Amino acid sequence: MSCITNRKENRPIGLLGQRHKHYIREHKRAFYATLPMSGKLNSYLAGINKQAQEIFSRLVEQMAEREGVID
Repeated sequence: MSCITNRKENRPIGLLGQRHKHYIREHKRAFYATLPMSGKLNSYLAGINKQAQEIFSRLVEQMAEREGVID
């Protein structure tokens, strides 16, 4: 059985992407199984990681403003 890979799939997924991968592998097995078959696992996880980083950055900015922290 051969596996078709997409060159765009080599995006780093980061820590949060890896944690999400573990979560969907354990709790959303059918969804997890479809991602590698469609060639979208890595890009999906990289997107999750990017979203999580953006949310984290916004939260840090909001907390800094609320606390009056200046860079």
